[in-house]
Amino acid sequence: MLFDSFLADKKSQKIVAQLIIAAPIIITIFMVLILISPSTKSFGFWALAENNPVELLTFIFLFIGGSLGIYLTFKLKKNITIWESIFYGLFSFLLFFCRDGRDCLGTMVFLF
Repeated sequence: MLFDSFLADKKSQKIVAQLIIAAPIIITIFMVLILISPSTKSFGFWALAENNPVELLTFIFLFIGGSLGIYLTFKLKKNITIWESIFYGLFSFLLFFCRDGRDCLGTMVFLF
């Protein structure tokens, strides 16, 4: 798969780990700054509204996280204990329920 060769490199693993740690902090600071400023407050509330960028990006990230988590659970099954495998698999599978619960986005995109 695409991620196999990318994540095999230690430098790439470090970059991905730093991105996973830094992204939520940066996004939160960015949204707080947008909502504090009176001139951009209306844009901030629009971005947070239903079926707008924040919700759509949440849907996309949950989809990618669930897919990659399930893939890695099966790929790493021989290297981790059965309880770790069950935890990671269940957690990744439940991301799909969160994804579909994003206020009808599952209905809009997947037509069910």
